[in-house]
Formats: sequence, structure tokens, C-alpha cells
Amino acid sequence: MKKAILFTLTILYNILLSAQGDYNILKINPDLLKNANVVKRVEQTEIDLTKLDKVVTKTKVAYTILNKNADKYAYLSLPYNKLSSINSMNANLYDAFGIKIKSSKKSDINDESNSSNSNLADDDRLKWINFFHKTYPYTVEFEYEMTAKYSMFIPGAYPVYGANMSAEKTSYQVITNPGYQLRHRERNLSIKPTITDHKNTTTYSWELPAVNAFLSEEFMTPWKSILPSISVAPSTFYLEGFQGNMSSWKDFGLFQQQLLTGKDILPDHLKQYVSSVVASSKSQKETINTLFRYLQNNTRYISIQLGVGGWQPHDAKFVADKKFGDCKALTNFMGALLKEAKIPSHYALIKAGRNLSDREFEEDFVSSQFNHVILCVPNNKDTVWLECTSNIIEPGFLGSFTQNRPALLITENGGILVRTPVYNYNKNLKTRTVKATVLPQGGLDINITTRYKNMQQEPKLSLYKNFSENDLKDELTNTFQLASYSINSHNYSIPDSTIPEIIETLNISTEKYCQVSGKRIFIVSNIITKNNISPKTDSTKKYDFFFGSGFVETDTINIQLPGGYKPESKLIDVAYKTVFGNYRYSQSFVNNTLTTIRTFEKFDNVYKVGLYNEAAEFYTKVYKTDRAKSVFVKEE
Repeated sequence: MKKAILFTLTILYNILLSAQGDYNILKINPDLLKNANVVKRVEQTEIDLTKLDKVVTKTKVAYTILNKNADKYAYLSLPYNKLSSINSMNANLYDAFGIKIKSSKKSDINDESNSSNSNLADDDRLKWINFFHKTYPYTVEFEYEMTAKYSMFIPGAYPVYGANMSAEKTSYQVITNPGYQLRHRERNLSIKPTITDHKNTTTYSWELPAVNAFLSEEFMTPWKSILPSISVAPSTFYLEGFQGNMSSWKDFGLFQQQLLTGKDILPDHLKQYVSSVVASSKSQKETINTLFRYLQNNTRYISIQLGVGGWQPHDAKFVADKKFGDCKALTNFMGALLKEAKIPSHYALIKAGRNLSDREFEEDFVSSQFNHVILCVPNNKDTVWLECTSNIIEPGFLGSFTQNRPALLITENGGILVRTPVYNYNKNLKTRTVKATVLPQGGLDINITTRYKNMQQEPKLSLYKNFSENDLKDELTNTFQLASYSINSHNYSIPDSTIPEIIETLNISTEKYCQVSGKRIFIVSNIITKNNISPKTDSTKKYDFFFGSGFVETDTINIQLPGGYKPESKLIDVAYKTVFGNYRYSQSFVNNTLTTIRTFEKFDNVYKVGLYNEAAEFYTKVYKTDRAKSVFVKEE
């Protein structure tokens, strides 16, 4: 009987396995289902690069969606503008066994503007289709063809895009003219392209192996560093009337210089203004600062992306007249002001962003890896960098958005790759003095003075400059880890300093903080500055980790207790020195005043996975010490 049942089940399985379509879920290797919310069944990409002003990309991709967490893969959106077009776009929906349920109709495809709120004008549009299905698993197959009137950017191949995704088959092909130099970079792959020469073309082909899904880990480094991918970059390329070469950073800079030529002519009234600034300034630095303040006070950032405008700035006269511009236009305008003052500067391309992934840059693979523009004013060791899109940042300061990464300086002789300044952990300072008095019912009256420097001052400066009075107070009311408290007064000041700095002065009060029990008072002496990272040890960790940017915090906390109390036990005095940072917490009690000095030096590094448990132990100690209670008892 059991053999008959087993035979029947085997027959049934084989029938289901041979069911219509290649997308039968039973055909998926079980290894690809582990940890997966979605399996990419196939992705075929063919890029025809034989015409540099007419690049045709054909794509076929299918996703088997296993649960609701992957429903986003049933949605396809394709942006286009006057430099690109969508030739065709369609979708098919299949059930669990690969049997087609429906195909897309013209009415299923939506076409709408793709402009963002920060863009005053652009020509971006978007076509999208949504084939969500309520019964899991299901498969969605997309096929589309696009034509780009440029060859500066060539899409690469990424078998998987993040956690909980696996991939069965990925093929990638680029067709070029014979002799054309196609540069390519394979990451986390041992394969190289198969290069086939035909009569009139050369084809580069990659067949990528299956990729299992991975689980995301807390604090892990960016997924692009661990997953396979292929990038390609052109040698000669075309962009709306401009031809360039990307074989070297020098060549790429020469292309960008074409886009800047003739864009730095100022109107006469600004030439006169610059002349007056130069005449009244006592130094070149003063001239730079004055002209930068003019830029900040008289212009504002608005993105404008029209055709080649994604890379070519509007000219200086446009900004002078309209009083706005995007990063390219404002940087070009600032460069024009300095040029009129006889101060050389360089338009600088940069990959901006505050995440660790935004610092990733392949210096040895020349390609368009940039998304932002700033200005560099060379002056030997006193080079000045200017972030021209911000109307609050100090001249010469680059914050977390652009510090510590390569930048391509655009010169008349081509591009020069340099690095922006680094604000190491010991430059990002937060120095806080807290004076508190314990109130009769256990509450506190607290005076806080905090000095923030370099990257530590960025959020506070934005708060002070950009928030209304009411919004600022609301933000402060939700800042500190106290059960409930009131902001009685607040004040901000910006010292005249070469280092970006802001001073915050607060008076706050809380009705309940200390625990009063009989003749004892229980109190956490670290009132304000608490570390929130508390990772658990985990021997199953697979990936390197990163705890964020580095800094130094120093807190001096004085708490005035009612008379007649003394410490019931030994006060806290601990120090930890590790490769992840240093921490010191010490207490003393004199004249009814509990004084706590806390110093936390957090290093800015990526660490190997083998160190994770050691890091977890260190951060757990810091977390617990920051919240440790001290007990004081009433003397008899």
C-alpha cells in the first residue's frame, strides 16, 4: 500500500514538474529557495553599442515571487526623456506551475511625469506596469526594449539586488563595432567574457552562475561588496552633440571641460561687485569667503534636468538673473565669481552621499561614478572646498555628504583625480557640560551647554538654520532619552572660528528622573548622552561590519543632591580600550555633588567579521555603563 502511494505521488510530482512553462516552481533548485522571498528565474540583457548615438537595450527578466515581502518585483517602471525612449514594454503573469494567467494590454501600462519636488524643470517621464497577484507563489515576466541617444552610461549586470533574493540564470551581452575598446569590471566573479568577432561586430558575452539568497545582517557593509556584478564602460562615447573619451580620468575631464566652455561669463553688474570685493578684502581667503556668502545669500538650490542639462550647467548669467540653479549651475557660477577675482578654481565631480556605500569608488576603473558637483579652490596646503548648494554650510567645510572620497577636478588639461578632506573621528567633537539639581520629588532642573564641531555640528546647524521656532522646540522635546521633560529655554550661537562649530544652551526640567525609595536615591548620572548601539554576540555572522562615522564625545555632568546623602557603594570608575574605540566613565562625590566624566571615542572603520563578537562585547559594556544607576543613602 505504501509503495502504491509513493508511486502515485511520484507520478503526480512528475506531472506537475512537466507542467506548461519554464517557470514551474518545482524546477527551482531547493538551494535557491533557502532564505529567499523572490527567485529571479532569468535575466537576459543585450546592448547594441554599434551606434554611439543610438544604443538599443533589450531585456527579458522573470521573477518568481514567493511571498508578500517580494511583491515589489511585480512592478516594473521605466524612466525616459528626450534622450531616451521606450520601444516596447510588456508583461506576463504565471501561476505556481508556470501556466500563463494573463498578458499585459496597452491599458495596463501607465505613463506619467517623473519629476521630483526639487526639480523646477525636467523632461523625465515614467512608464510603469503593476502585475501584483494575491496567490503565492506566482511569476511575473517582463520584456522591454529601450533606445538611448547617448553612450556615456551603459547598464551593467546584477544577478541579485539585495537580501532574500536568489537568481537562476543571468546572461549579459554587449555588441560593439570591431576594434572598439569596451572596458569591463567583474566583481566577486571568476568568469570573463566570451569575445566573438563577426564580420561587422564584436560581441562580449557573460553567462553568470546561479546565486543563492543571503540574509541581511545588522551593521553589515554594503551588499554590493559581497555580490557578483559586471560593469562596463565605454572608451569613445556620445552625449547629445558632444563626443568624449573615457579611457582615462584625463580624457573624461577633457569631455567635461567641453560642457563648461563659455559658461562662466558674468553680467557687468556682478563684475563690478566682484571688483569692489577684491578692493576691500585684506586677503584672498577673505575674498573667497565674501563671494561665497554672496552666493549663499542670493541664490537657492533647485534641480533642473533637461537633456544634456543633467551634465552641462546653465551659464553664470542664468544664475545671476534667476537666482537659482542646481549643483552644476551654482558651482559654475561660484567659479565664475572667483575667476573674475583672478582666483583659479576647479569644477569637481564627486560621488556624494552619507552612507558607507556612497564612499565606494573604483579609482582604477574610469567610468561615470559621479552624482554631484562641488568647487575646489587650490592654494597649496590650504585648498578650499566649497559646497555651493548649501546656504548654511561654512566656506571650506565639506561634511558627511562629500568628505573622504575621490573627486575629479576639471582642468583645461583634463581630469585630475584627488581626494576630499577627511574628518577623522578625533575632529568630530561633541563637548557637553551638564549641571543638574535634584528636586524634592526626584525630578531634575538641568542646564546643558554643548559645543558641536565639524561633522557633529551638521544636524544642529540644520536644526538652527532651517527650522521655525515652534518646530525647533518640538524637535528638542523629542531629542533626549528622558521619560518626560520640558524645554524651558534654548539658544544657539556660532563662534567666529576656522572650525565649523555651533554652541547649544538649554534649560530643561523633568518631574521624574531619580527613584526615591525611603532613605535612598537611585540615579543614572549620565543624564543626556547615551550610546544606543547594543549588538548581541553572534557566531553565525558572515559579513564585515561598520558602526557608522567616528567621533569623540566628552561629558562633564554635575548633579547637586539634597544635603545629607552619601554613596552607598563604590562609585563607577571604568575604562575600555579597544580597536573599535575607547571609553572612560568615572565618578566622584564632593559637597553633595556627584560629578561624572564620560569620554567615548568611536572609531570610523570597517571591521572583519571575525571581530564582531569582540565589538558586541565592547558596545554592550558602553551601553550598560551609560545607563548604570548609582545609589545614595541618607546619613543617619
